[in-house]
Amino acid sequence: MVDYPCHFSFFILDEGKLRAVKRSEEIGLRLGIMKTFITDGQGTKHALAEIMAERFPDELGSRLPPKRKPWMSEDSRMNIFDAAALALVFRLKKENDYNFQAK
Repeated sequence: MVDYPCHFSFFILDEGKLRAVKRSEEIGLRLGIMKTFITDGQGTKHALAEIMAERFPDELGSRLPPKRKPWMSEDSRMNIFDAAALALVFRLKKENDYNFQAK
């Protein structure tokens, strides 16, 4: 197993190349996702999950965990909603870029 430096959060495909994402970039990415779905960008992960469940009720509605109490750890199903939000933001950005270039 490869031990990655602790200042990298994860890897993404950037212009066909695998690139490490720094923690500071991750914060900006998370804020961008929140602002896409929650107007003030100050919502919780559960609020974002509820929006995703409403948008995709057949696929995600049954997977929405109950709202957690402060002493509870995050439900592992929350990752599904993070991934769906990221994919949707990526798709919307691609469509907007394409529409902008087509004009």
